[in-house]
Amino acid sequence: MNSETLAKLNEALRPLDLPQRVALIARQFPDLALTTAFGTEDQLLTWAIIESGNGMQIATHLTGPLLEHAQTLRDITQERYDISIETGAENGGSLWISGRSQHVVNADRSKPLVVWHADSDMLEIDPLADWSFEEVLQAVAEHEVPINPLFDIHTSAQRQNVSAERRAENRAA
Repeated sequence: MNSETLAKLNEALRPLDLPQRVALIARQFPDLALTTAFGTEDQLLTWAIIESGNGMQIATHLTGPLLEHAQTLRDITQERYDISIETGAENGGSLWISGRSQHVVNADRSKPLVVWHADSDMLEIDPLADWSFEEVLQAVAEHEVPINPLFDIHTSAQRQNVSAERRAENRAA
């Protein structure tokens, strides 16, 4: 993919909300699937896929007996959204939709949402790349996205750390 095409796609995605971003990505890359590990960001992307109504496949590569909490969350997610999350499905080989947001306190609004990795001949699409950790947590709460209870405990601790960092930044300013 050339740099002009990447720039245009990033420009088109940037002003959209998350379900709109996912819908545009699904139209541009119809064979793309979300491969989930049931992390918080993946669960938010699952919600966005369902919300946008684009029919993108959702699969997991967690094979064998899933960790108890991940299997429970898979069951809850499938029931909540009336979907089937398959095991072992491929997502197009050279395409990768990612749910990692880097957990930054302040969002980097200039971070590209679509990146070409020439060394691995792979296109990475990260609709949450310019989201802060706080924005991910707010969206999860606002849309009542089911998350792993272990992540909920972890995110509560991280939310406290983010608040402490913000208070320290405000005192320094």
